[in-house]
Amino acid sequence: SGWWRQSITVGYEQARGKRAVGETPGAGFQVGVQRTVAATATEAWELITSRPELWLGEGASVAFDEGTQYEVPAAHGGNRTTGEIRVVRPGNRLRMTWQPEGWPAPATLQLTLLASGAGKTAIHAQLEKLPDTDARDAMRTHWRAALERIATGRSLAS
Repeated sequence: SGWWRQSITVGYEQARGKRAVGETPGAGFQVGVQRTVAATATEAWELITSRPELWLGEGASVAFDEGTQYEVPAAHGGNRTTGEIRVVRPGNRLRMTWQPEGWPAPATLQLTLLASGAGKTAIHAQLEKLPDTDARDAMRTHWRAALERIATGRSLAS
């Protein structure tokens, strides 16, 4: 199958040092994290859009309209982050650029919500076009914590 051939190719390239774990030819480095929350997709969407500080960071100022620019000021030793809202599918998906200060180019962040049982929703955060493996590792840690804050409804200041 095509999937199997691609898996063999990726394994070979990684073994030869031609491709790092988490690196893809078209999207650079990428990482995904997921957390299931005790809420319907509608409730989870409402929390994500009404309290962006839970997952974007303190002071996040954003209108969830396609084409809108946003900014998250530096806080807790982090960097200022900017970006643009690209796709909004209420209750389902949010796609945006994500560029912390110091990164050479923006990454692409996608949050996807998927109902996973009665009153539960899986929230998946996927980042593509990360600059390197260090950014990939840092974003894995960052977004695991962000999804945990969504699940508990607690901000960094709580």
